[in-house]
Amino acid sequence: MGARLTGQELHDKLLSEIVREDQIDRYKADLLIKMGARLTGQELHDKLLSEIVREDQIDRYKADLLIKMGARLTGQELHDKLLSEIAREDQTDCYKAELLINMGARLTEQELHDNLLSAQRRQDANGNEKIRLLNALSARLNPQ
Repeated sequence: MGARLTGQELHDKLLSEIVREDQIDRYKADLLIKMGARLTGQELHDKLLSEIVREDQIDRYKADLLIKMGARLTGQELHDKLLSEIAREDQTDCYKAELLINMGARLTEQELHDNLLSAQRRQDANGNEKIRLLNALSARLNPQ
């Protein structure tokens, strides 16, 4: 049919789709990107950061999409977000923690130690999941 959107329209539609509070419409986002929609580096950074600091479950598709589009966080942001996620008393979002680790988030040996002790004191599944995450982080910190 030949329908086309301007670059600004593509940008605005993609941005509005990514800032939605509910689940992103994957088909719509993919279509907009295929049509040439792009976000600026600052927009990508801000949207990824806002997704990662959410208290509820992260939208995995949205986070993966932002990273594929070039979203990056600073080393300090990665560290702070991972530390706050691991220190949560309620359910740790393991996908969010693993995403941060894969993006380069690291904890110091003391932070690993303190959080591991805290997790070991817990007698629930969340404590066990934190132990698994912290052990994975420790192995990266101290490769054999």
